[in-house]
Amino acid sequence: MMRILPAAVLLSACVIAAAAQQATKEPAQAGRPPALLLIPVTLPPIAGAPLSATALVDYRQIMPDGSTALSRFVTRVARDSRGRTYGEVRWRTPLTHPGVGRLVQARIYDPKSCIRTLYYPGARTAVRQIVPEQRPQANASSPKGSVVKVEDLGSKTIDNLAVKGTRRTTVIPAAASGTGAPVTVVDEYWYSEDLHTNLLQVHTDPRTGTRTAILADIKRADPNPAFFKLPPGYRATNLIGFGSSLGAGAIGGSGGRFVPYPIPYILPSAEVPGDITGAW
Repeated sequence: MMRILPAAVLLSACVIAAAAQQATKEPAQAGRPPALLLIPVTLPPIAGAPLSATALVDYRQIMPDGSTALSRFVTRVARDSRGRTYGEVRWRTPLTHPGVGRLVQARIYDPKSCIRTLYYPGARTAVRQIVPEQRPQANASSPKGSVVKVEDLGSKTIDNLAVKGTRRTTVIPAAASGTGAPVTVVDEYWYSEDLHTNLLQVHTDPRTGTRTAILADIKRADPNPAFFKLPPGYRATNLIGFGSSLGAGAIGGSGGRFVPYPIPYILPSAEVPGDITGAW
């Protein structure tokens, strides 16, 4: 049976997009068009399938005046043989810019301890939480009254890896679309059973545009162990995560409410560094 794995796998449930902050400022309003969110690319924490890759996420965004803005989000992702994962959030840059955006946040997850570490190079701070592994669900949530159709796209190869394709088409009713008319949203996933993740995902929404995410430069070996450790010189805070306390016997035990770091939008080209620091 084909596994239908939504954005929770390649673009996982670790979403720290602006919507999280916005929810603390104003209540959600029914029928409002969705914002274009910057979603960190992560890998599922599965042992025995090490890899490192560059994640390329291209945005074709529809602006309020009807024009189209093109931008790119380039990050690194990694998973070691123990199932520990590493991912990044970087500034989006114009598609024509040759470099990559500044590192805003890095995240490490250890499935054995269930501890997630998020660190912020700009502030030299970090937070640690216990976050039980979130299993991806077969179907992504849809607004009430939506009609969902799932299609099998068959198989093909990407970078010499066999992948299986699935298309999920969601027709959102006018009352929930924010446009006054029905809206059709299409998600396409190409999943690698060998690597246990999506290699390609395309999300198309006429209200916001198209987001294409692909894993490139895949290396199937254990990455540099340093990527799974908090760098020296960071001030770390231990928080209560999703109802689970770290406890005095773990790494502290001080509680607190996690406030997501603000997600950046596009920087002018002059403000964007030209290369990624560190090596796999």
